[in-house]
Amino acid sequence: MTTAQHTSLARQLFNMTWPMLFGVLSLMSFQLVDSAFIGQLGILPLAAQGFTLPIQMIIIGIQVGLGIATTAVIAKAIGANQTRYAQQLGGLVVAMGSVGVAIFCLFLYLIREPILLLLSAPESVFVIIDSYWMYWLVSSWTGALLYFFYSV
Repeated sequence: MTTAQHTSLARQLFNMTWPMLFGVLSLMSFQLVDSAFIGQLGILPLAAQGFTLPIQMIIIGIQVGLGIATTAVIAKAIGANQTRYAQQLGGLVVAMGSVGVAIFCLFLYLIREPILLLLSAPESVFVIIDSYWMYWLVSSWTGALLYFFYSV
């Protein structure tokens, strides 16, 4: 018998969950550090960043959901000794996930004004958001891509 067979299921779940939990919390808590630095620029930049927060959470939700699903399906394939299938699946998820998030980010860029109006953003914030929206979306896509690589 191996050690894994003697370990309780709760212990195994804890050991496998805490690293992913740490990753998710770090993805979501970086906004606090951003707020501290952006707050030094003034009220309008901080307000602009605050209006992007709900969109950022949607992107993070998509990438985390795809990442966790990917990890589960690949683990199942590896458990069934389908290593080649697991490798192909990992490559497919990275490719399709990165393209999917890129398309979603492009869509968000194209409809940014209606989104901001829906969030009741004042027009004074639009200029500031327009100046960094593209850079922010590219960084969101890059973060999603890194998360997909981490999940594989």
